Amino acid sequence: MADRPTQIVARVGARIAAEPQEDAVLASAVFEVGREMQAASCCLYDFSPTSELLTLRAAWSIDDDPDLKALIGASFASADRPSLFRALRDRRIVETHVNDAGLSRELRDDLWSDLTVLVAPVASDGEPTGLLVAGEKSIRHFAAGELEIFEALATLVAPAIRNARLFDREQDHNRHLAALLEASRAVSSTVVLGEVLETVSRKTAEALGVVRCRIYELDQASDALEQRADFVDPSYHGELPDPADADDPSSVVRRALDSGEVASELLVTRPVGPRGRFGRRKVPELHQTRLALPLLFGGSPVGVIVFFEPRGGREFSVTELDLARGLAEQAAAAIQNAHLYEHLQEQATSDGLTGLANHRHFYERLHEEVARAQRYGLPVSLLMIDIDDFKHFNDTFGHQVGDEALRLVGAILRQRLRAKIDIAARYGGEEFAAILPNTAVAGAALAGARLAGEIASLAERADEPPAEAHPEGAAAVGERLRENVESASGEPTTVLPAHITVSVGVAELESGRNADELVAAADRALYEAKRAGKNRVCLATQAPA
Repeated sequence: MADRPTQIVARVGARIAAEPQEDAVLASAVFEVGREMQAASCCLYDFSPTSELLTLRAAWSIDDDPDLKALIGASFASADRPSLFRALRDRRIVETHVNDAGLSRELRDDLWSDLTVLVAPVASDGEPTGLLVAGEKSIRHFAAGELEIFEALATLVAPAIRNARLFDREQDHNRHLAALLEASRAVSSTVVLGEVLETVSRKTAEALGVVRCRIYELDQASDALEQRADFVDPSYHGELPDPADADDPSSVVRRALDSGEVASELLVTRPVGPRGRFGRRKVPELHQTRLALPLLFGGSPVGVIVFFEPRGGREFSVTELDLARGLAEQAAAAIQNAHLYEHLQEQATSDGLTGLANHRHFYERLHEEVARAQRYGLPVSLLMIDIDDFKHFNDTFGHQVGDEALRLVGAILRQRLRAKIDIAARYGGEEFAAILPNTAVAGAALAGARLAGEIASLAERADEPPAEAHPEGAAAVGERLRENVESASGEPTTVLPAHITVSVGVAELESGRNADELVAAADRALYEAKRAGKNRVCLATQAPA
């Protein structure tokens, strides 16, 4: 160090000041200080007085040590780094050598693989904000002039970091506004809930600088939380934080949902096993921050957004929390808009009495499935289902009871057909239809027979007492009827006052035929079932050329 201390400090200060962003300032600081001090390594730690943790923010070593780089972002409690906390506590430079007389085993271990460690507090407005640490692979006793330079460099680092943070704060403000704008555009540009929430989770993670952001939607009926989006920063290669258990009543997710307020927690874990040169005992604790905000719409909870940050004990600023709340509002609005759209779509495409597809939507889906079957060479079959003697049933028991019969058949179709594959519809009056994609006529006939049998058995007469006592008792018969009705409708319903049956016509799409011809073939089969005595399944014969 032939140059004078003032020259060295001025040179380093100019190089550090040339970097506007905080991460760049930190990287430049450890490189410049390490080089000027002719040290083997140089590290810069942040200190949080709230959590009393030291977090390694930047590290440089002359041999580009990967083990040291891997620790960037790790946080240390006082028990992990006693030699560093000693300098922080005493607010003075501390020089430690592995062969110092009276050096405790704890402090000697804390030197890691270095033989000499020099530590100086970094302070802002008289309060310690971090530490500057230089390491040596040999026993080195620093001269008074070198200590003076190191102390001056530590003093220089604090304002450089502060100025960089002011710059980053302005950049963060612009990024926050951009995130809110993009999330708002996503909400207004599409009603596809998954797309909107994926955008919100990604922009939230990017704007807040967190590793992971997850969004849950609340099912109002079951009070269960369903994960709808989960963004993970692709540039992060460290250990991923464990997702919070949304089913655990004590989890941060549930606490945010139940309280309607922000909830946070700090989890401290220590990985098992050795980690490079530092050995098993020196593996640092992992301090994971979880922050959860409820998604509220009209004051009612509709979900939760959760941030995960494993890089130290993260403390979110008021500005960051305000941004998070703004993005949470966008997510809540997206969920509400999507459900409103789904409700309107359901009203436009479903039958109001049975909840099945209506006549118009049936034909839309039938044309889609026929086109798909023709494109890929797959079978598709159609069931036409009609309640037998429904006019007589309606005239006898009234339209309200007739509506119950229609609901019963509709419920059975919803329950017994493949969910999200088959399409059940109310074709008109007492007639129903079911589209069975990728199903040949044999499979369709079996489905039709099963439906006919279940409708006949579940709608047993309840108005006439049996000729003799049932051997298993009236209560068991009543319970069996209750279970049957419940399984047919999905909810408690009134037992029909008379037995009903259905006739089913089955047709498979023939080569060269279209959707209308498939309906005509199933109709002919239904007519044959009626003519043959009802309460049966008939297959369509070859259509006329």
